[in-house]
Amino acid sequence: MALTLRELSLLQDRDSYTDYTLSEYEVLGKFFRDARPRDITIIGGGDNLDLFYASQGVSEGMSVTNWDPGDANPTRMHHHHGHYQEITGFKGDYQHIAMAVTQVPQHGSDLLWFGAHDSGIHEITQWPEHIIFNHYGHLHKSEHLLHIRRHRPLVALGRRLAIFSGLGFDPTTCVCNSEKITWFDQPTWRIGR
Repeated sequence: MALTLRELSLLQDRDSYTDYTLSEYEVLGKFFRDARPRDITIIGGGDNLDLFYASQGVSEGMSVTNWDPGDANPTRMHHHHGHYQEITGFKGDYQHIAMAVTQVPQHGSDLLWFGAHDSGIHEITQWPEHIIFNHYGHLHKSEHLLHIRRHRPLVALGRRLAIFSGLGFDPTTCVCNSEKITWFDQPTWRIGR
């Protein structure tokens, strides 16, 4: 079973919390199909609809750990985790640890995803191959973008997220509007216009 972009847009209209624009979700899916991350650590992933949507068709053999203390209703969060795994056909191993992270786990993940929490970025010593950072369009998060950029190339920048990777990434096969820009003398894709 696969969740289409249209069905995702309908979820946005209901009680599901969606972090990104539809173009950003589409680019995340393309990135997962190209990068095929196997070991993923998420800091503050919440319901993780973004992860489950992006990993459709490539989740088999994937191991995901989501460190998130959750909201006031943990039953709702666990229900959404199960529901999203079902509607996207997620076949990997998913673990939600209902704790806040005081130090970023550095156990060899190939993708580190900073969702709602971004503490500990400056203490990372072992940088994974790929990083997704939710900046939500907040200017005060630019310091973190610049810090991560010192360690991994920025390959895509959207209104609410940034993707860093050593992978040569080209989202032009996506339906969304993307255009190549140069950011600090580095080719980067701007998602949407």
